[in-house]
Amino acid sequence: MCRKFLFSVLFFIAATTSWSSFAAASGGPFGLGVILGEPTGLTVKYDASAETAYDAGLSFDLSRWILVYGDYQHKFGNIIHGGPSAVLIPYIGVGGVLVVSNRSDYETRGYRYFDSGKSASVALGVRVPFGIEWRPEDLPLDVFAEIAPGITIIPGTYVFAQGGIGARYFF
Repeated sequence: MCRKFLFSVLFFIAATTSWSSFAAASGGPFGLGVILGEPTGLTVKYDASAETAYDAGLSFDLSRWILVYGDYQHKFGNIIHGGPSAVLIPYIGVGGVLVVSNRSDYETRGYRYFDSGKSASVALGVRVPFGIEWRPEDLPLDVFAEIAPGITIIPGTYVFAQGGIGARYFF
């Protein structure tokens, strides 16, 4: 699993390096990248405007579960300048998370997103991500860090915390 993930990251870096010759320096509104943390996986982002964005991610452990999340984000603009050619953009959002397990209902009891008192193979919850992203003005990428506390609603109430660091290439 670790080798596959490392290969995916290296492939992404190589692919984005070759794409950079075709993209404008500022990139476009669509970003694709990786996030490392909880969850670790792929991340996509669409900058709808200077103040709003949509973010989604996919993480999986094929022997246990697949996790998908999606968020609406409100960005607070260029209020923090990270130097002459970069900005730090804080954001807060709200979104949902869906976890589907391929384990038996009994085996999911007490596993992260599943309530310990109920048997289920699907969990659905709400998350509130907040973080900060660094956007160099002369490169089509961002580097970000976020924390996303949340609560599952189905199959039962269970508090969880997600978060990580990541990078995206915009085109």
